Amino acid sequence: MLLLTLALSCAKTDPTDSAQTDTQVEAIDWSAQQIWLTETVRDRAFRRAIMHLHSPYSHDACDGDGLPDGAVNEPCLDDLRYGLCASAIDLAFITDHPSHAAEFEFIDWLLQRGDDVAIQSDGGIGLAHANTIDCGEYGSDGTVTYMVGVEDELMPLSLEQHLPGTVEERDALYNQEDAATIAALREAGGAVMLAHTESRDLAQVEAQLAAGLTGFEMFNLHAMFAPDIREDYLGIDGIAWIAETAPFLDADNEELVPDLAFLAVYQQQDVTIGKWDAMNAAGIAAVGIAGTDAHQNVLPTAASDGERFDSYRRMTRWFSNWLLVDATGTGGADATPSPDNAQAALEAGRVFTVFEALGTPQGLDVHLDAGGTIYEIGSDAPAGTLNVACPTLHPESPRGAESPTIRAEVLRDGALFAEGCGAHEVSEPGAYRVVFHIDPTHLTGFLDELTHLARELPWIYSNPIRVR
Repeated sequence: MLLLTLALSCAKTDPTDSAQTDTQVEAIDWSAQQIWLTETVRDRAFRRAIMHLHSPYSHDACDGDGLPDGAVNEPCLDDLRYGLCASAIDLAFITDHPSHAAEFEFIDWLLQRGDDVAIQSDGGIGLAHANTIDCGEYGSDGTVTYMVGVEDELMPLSLEQHLPGTVEERDALYNQEDAATIAALREAGGAVMLAHTESRDLAQVEAQLAAGLTGFEMFNLHAMFAPDIREDYLGIDGIAWIAETAPFLDADNEELVPDLAFLAVYQQQDVTIGKWDAMNAAGIAAVGIAGTDAHQNVLPTAASDGERFDSYRRMTRWFSNWLLVDATGTGGADATPSPDNAQAALEAGRVFTVFEALGTPQGLDVHLDAGGTIYEIGSDAPAGTLNVACPTLHPESPRGAESPTIRAEVLRDGALFAEGCGAHEVSEPGAYRVVFHIDPTHLTGFLDELTHLARELPWIYSNPIRVR
């Protein structure tokens, strides 16, 4: 089957065993339309970001036909734009392969259409840094900030211009991964990440972080579906998930929500998480993100909702990275953040990865209080009190009448340090991150006879706070 079917801040209270405080019992039908984020935490606002996503300018996107007769595959591009709007993605960090992205001028790479508005870089080194898509044409009241980058040996996000040289020269540069290339990509405005960390040598990653790499994927969706990656790099069975996924392809089964096929394949990628913890435990700051890696090129077969199984909309609905962006200087918490503000949040590590196939949270907050000074996730901090807020399901998140069970774990250098929401005194050096687990019993009504898929899973990963 190929590569396959495919701002609530806790007070200083004693930690609770469970984060389950949800009392709502009203059922909410499943919807392809995601909820736009509106919550703020102190002077920052949550914005939903998709990282590692391919447009028609990638040679293998759009069923391998992104540029028929040299022109952009407009129906596929429209699917991408619709998917970003339907999934309420505030910030789209597109990452195309150098073939064919290197062959086009930067302004063309932004793929402006209709009433889109170009955004000038704050630094002004390029003609345009990003493209703003008004989602009104797709029946939504939000906007998407569309930024471009590359996925090859390195994955720079939010470039402001191409690397210098001819098409052939910049294509060759995008295929390099040494310190000079990292420096050149940063000079071009990008936050430089790594994709597919599961296959990367740890010593090489450490050297790249020292050379200016921002961080890497601690979860990659493609790796979850590819039998060879699962077996060779993640150490898990390569094909056992296929039988669990097959029922979601039954167009006649209207009791099974196709978007929840993700539950048949999702599990923690321990190998990659282990590399992330190792870097942070060694005192090397490494921002962790989840990569969607969608190309809309794997399985065009329609599911019971009439949409192709591997649609951009479905895959961007499964999970995202929530950035805490500065609300000041962006026109307020309701405004679209500038690309520079978004990149600043990413590089600072103010990133939560949220698996929203399991539900959209509200009241999410993790920070450290040291003598009245607040340190957000991603920070270096002194000893103090780690405050873990208790997220619950957003009242508009799809659900049945039963409430989920949510629990929090605090990890220090990857090992369990404490459990529960509330206040945790932190005195020893280490990288402290929080994982919220969810037993999604609220989803059983959408799973027909596959209710066993609604088992406890990691729901939210915070980036670490490094106590020195």
